[in-house]
Amino acid sequence: MNDVFSFASSWLPSFKSNDLSKDIYENDIKIAKAGRAPEIALTGGVSSGYTSGGPAWGTQMGHNLNESVGLSFSIPIYDANATKRKVAQAKLSALEYDLANESLLNNLSQTIESLYINARNAKAKFLSGQTQLEATGLTADLVNRQFELGLVNPLELLTAHNNLLNARLEMLQNKYMAILANKTITYYATTQISLP
Repeated sequence: MNDVFSFASSWLPSFKSNDLSKDIYENDIKIAKAGRAPEIALTGGVSSGYTSGGPAWGTQMGHNLNESVGLSFSIPIYDANATKRKVAQAKLSALEYDLANESLLNNLSQTIESLYINARNAKAKFLSGQTQLEATGLTADLVNRQFELGLVNPLELLTAHNNLLNARLEMLQNKYMAILANKTITYYATTQISLP
């Protein structure tokens, strides 16, 4: 059961998705902390003094272009604790990852454990159903002979045959429930489904 749990938690899409969320949360914390870092900005621009009533367009573009370049450097001194709040929110989101991961692990553990329990129960019921089917079959044969001798009425004959059919149905249900549980466990353990 532990091996199936370990393998399933390594490949299930919900766990992969949650791992990606963890990386996103870590980056969000780094981005939030970057609000405390100094900034350097480089700006540039080109403009023209083109007028429609003046000389030709090409002449104006050759003489009236204005280029500008700027460099600014800013150091955050006071931001009313905005960076601190952003960092706290990002850390809170990272804690949500831990809760989601714990929830996924608990759900997977419960699912796998219930599959094993269901498989064991269905197998035990199937085996006991075989014994019950044999006993019910013998009872139905006995009631048939008694009916032929006139010792039993038709209602008792029908009841015996219904009990036999119910025993067969219950045995088949338990058989296929055991197969389903085993196939599901195999899927979690190997990521493959094989049909019998």
